[in-house]
Amino acid sequence: MKNIKSYLMTSVLTVSMMFAGFSSIANAATLGVPTSVKVTSTSSVITINLHKASGASGTQLGIYTAKGASVCGDGNDLTTFKFSYLKSNTAYQVRLYSVKFVGNTTLKSKTLVYNISTKMTAPASPTKAKVTKYNSKCVKLVWTRAAGATGYEVYRSTAYKGKYIKVATTSNSSFVNSVAKGHYYYYKVRAYKGNASTKVYSPAWSNLTCIRF
Repeated sequence: MKNIKSYLMTSVLTVSMMFAGFSSIANAATLGVPTSVKVTSTSSVITINLHKASGASGTQLGIYTAKGASVCGDGNDLTTFKFSYLKSNTAYQVRLYSVKFVGNTTLKSKTLVYNISTKMTAPASPTKAKVTKYNSKCVKLVWTRAAGATGYEVYRSTAYKGKYIKVATTSNSSFVNSVAKGHYYYYKVRAYKGNASTKVYSPAWSNLTCIRF
């Protein structure tokens, strides 16, 4: 009789442990993902802000290249993650999911995926802009080349505090401009990197330079 009771108790305990295991698996399926996720970037840093999922121990994140190669990762219970020293103007993929630690088991939520690119680094600002008379109908503007620049945009106004209009886009460090006599002409230059669809500009304009023609 005692052997029968012992067998029944062992069987009940075994079944209970089996259902406990199924319960843990079910919890993995219902573990929520992080919410209010915001992914931003600079030329070398990707920042992720999020709210940890309810009941989760933390969040696991990974940064991958466009081809799927792992770059770096992190995992903790923070709400802000920063990944630095990344390549500028490069496409990356952010993958993240919630984790919950139950004894020796780690439960995971489904994975969220975000595609983002780091920005181009800005070129230096052009300097030493100077305008002089070129001939009877034109003036010539010159400036010092800016490191990292693809090209330059030249703006002109006939008044110091007037409206400046773009008169040229050039890859050179000089520009000849047709003008009319009897007017003041003010010029300023900014550098850019990129192309017609994607540009990043120098942090500052060149010095303002003026001529009365």
